[in-house]
Amino acid sequence: MKELGEKALWLVAGAAVGAACYLAWRNRERLVPLVEQAVAQARELTRPQGDAAQTPEEAPRS
Repeated sequence: MKELGEKALWLVAGAAVGAACYLAWRNRERLVPLVEQAVAQARELTRPQGDAAQTPEEAPRS
């Protein structure tokens, strides 16, 4: 019985992923700008911040 439950869970999970992919494909013209914006924000967050990224010990002394 446990194997049947696991198979049913995998089937439901696969159907959910398939439905999400189908909806994303059908609405791709609305999703593209959102994905581009998310990628731009991720790049901004992961970009080094220059002098702010240095610790006080690493900062050049004047």
